[in-house]
Amino acid sequence: MDAPSSYDRNPLLCRCTVCNRPFRYGDDASPMFDDQSWKWLIKHYGLEDHERRANAIQARSNPPCSSRIGHTYICARCAEKAFGRPLRLTDLNGSAFNIEFIKSYFGYSEKQASYFIH
Repeated sequence: MDAPSSYDRNPLLCRCTVCNRPFRYGDDASPMFDDQSWKWLIKHYGLEDHERRANAIQARSNPPCSSRIGHTYICARCAEKAFGRPLRLTDLNGSAFNIEFIKSYFGYSEKQASYFIH
C-alpha cells in the first residue's frame, strides 16, 4: 500500500476543483463566496453534478461537513477567471472564515476586515 500523500495527511490541504491547484483551507487562495456568486461559479464551470454529489456526501458525513471527499472548492484565481475581473467584497459571504482572505487579498487590517463580517 502506498504511503499517504501530504494531501491525505493534512486535513486543511485542499485542491481547487477547477484547476487542481493545492491550497490550505482558509488561506488567501480560498474565499467563501456568497450564495449568488457560488451558484454562478458552479454553473459557469459546469459543476452542477459535482456539487450535487458533494452535497450528498457532506450530508452523510459524521459529523456533517467533516469530510473533504468530493467537496467542491474554487480558488480565487479560478473565480477571477470566471468573473473576468478581480474579486470584490460583494462576491464573498459574511463569514468570519473570510477574514484572512480579506486581509491578504484586499490588504486590509484585521479591524478593517472584521468590519465586513456579519
